[in-house]
Amino acid sequence: MQDGKIKTNPLDYKFYGICVNECPYASYVLCNADDPLVTDNMSQQQRLHCIDDPNDSTPQCESVRENCWYIPLNMSSIFWRCLPDYVVTKGEDVRCVFPSGVKDANDPACILRIDETNGTVTRPAQPNLLYDKINQARSLWGRWVGDVARSWWVVALCGVGLALFFGLVYLLLLRWCAGVMVFLTIVLVFVMLIAFTFFCYVKAGIFDPTFVQDALDQAGDSGGTVSQQLVPSSTNKTKFKYAAYLMTAITIVLLLIVFAIRQSIVNAVHIISQAAKALSKNF
Repeated sequence: MQDGKIKTNPLDYKFYGICVNECPYASYVLCNADDPLVTDNMSQQQRLHCIDDPNDSTPQCESVRENCWYIPLNMSSIFWRCLPDYVVTKGEDVRCVFPSGVKDANDPACILRIDETNGTVTRPAQPNLLYDKINQARSLWGRWVGDVARSWWVVALCGVGLALFFGLVYLLLLRWCAGVMVFLTIVLVFVMLIAFTFFCYVKAGIFDPTFVQDALDQAGDSGGTVSQQLVPSSTNKTKFKYAAYLMTAITIVLLLIVFAIRQSIVNAVHIISQAAKALSKNF
């Protein structure tokens, strides 16, 4: 902090590092090598006393407060840097409130239960934007890795087993439906491009999405109102306008390219069909 305000500019941080063999633990007093009197002749208890008692004005304590730093939390090594581990604890109290004679919330006789949760976070008292962001990222990645570890068999089944199965089915279908699949893929790509382009025009306020609802009403479809996503943006109209123009140009260019190489696409369909037939004979 500076003048009571949290530093938000990374250039405002003064980085000073001390090389250690291992990351220090909580309540450790880490010193540099500038004063041998501190590093060689003072124990951890003496250094901690100097940090804890700012009124001790002995030369040793003055040197400790100048050349040493108190480590409030356990630290762990991340990319060869020691970072503090925030301690997060969560508590939960579950009880049955009805019927009054049932105390166990997991009892089949319990009708109404109350779940009370609370948590605490042990962290340095002074805010540190850099550490806070790093710990948030560590927690997020930790949850992701934990989710993958708990559901690895689902990931393996869907990412390997099902992908391999549908890949083989796709190759077999190419024997008879190569033309349909190729042209269907092209059509779907243009549908997505046109849909995203329309979305950008609507968010830019250039197109009015209410005509979609009018068309649905005329067709007798009463499925609901237009999605709230199809309303002009209140803050990014200019960005969406340029994105709409860019997507329009990309769509037109791709359409011209497909039209120009239409005969090559037809030839490619024949090649793919023959390749699929040759490949399927090996199964």
